[in-house]
Amino acid sequence: QRQAFIDGPSLRDCIDDCEDAIRTIRRNADALGVDPDRIIVIGDSAGAYLAASLGTLVADDARANAVIACSSISDLTSGFGPDYVKPVEGGTDKPLEEDPERMQRAKSLSPLFNITDSASPFLILAGEKDWLKDEPKTFFDALQAAGIDSAFKLYPEAKHAFIVYGYS
Repeated sequence: QRQAFIDGPSLRDCIDDCEDAIRTIRRNADALGVDPDRIIVIGDSAGAYLAASLGTLVADDARANAVIACSSISDLTSGFGPDYVKPVEGGTDKPLEEDPERMQRAKSLSPLFNITDSASPFLILAGEKDWLKDEPKTFFDALQAAGIDSAFKLYPEAKHAFIVYGYS
């Protein structure tokens, strides 16, 4: 039973949907004409969060074989991340740092805090003028520290969501 959260589906619901998609692709790989052991996910901004989740947070059978994260969000404990980790229905709306249950949930949903030796290889693309500041590089550094095959590319003039035509 999924816990009801304020403002619609929770981040966990979104991740669960992505896990189901990977499992469905793998289960139907022959019919789809794909190699179930070569599934690469790519995302930008919130999509990069979901892609990074498929490389870190999910069960092994739903883990992507590689991840490309553009303008990646990976830490839900800082910046605007707490805005996405809503209090449970009926809970208080305290700041994240004053709500231990919500902080624990934010960490459990943050790719940054869930890097294990079974994490997928990552390519992280970031813009130097992105309002996320150093978050993509911090995630890359954590992947490197954990020994995960990863690469980082910084584009000097790029802003947030630079791969989305006309966004920035």
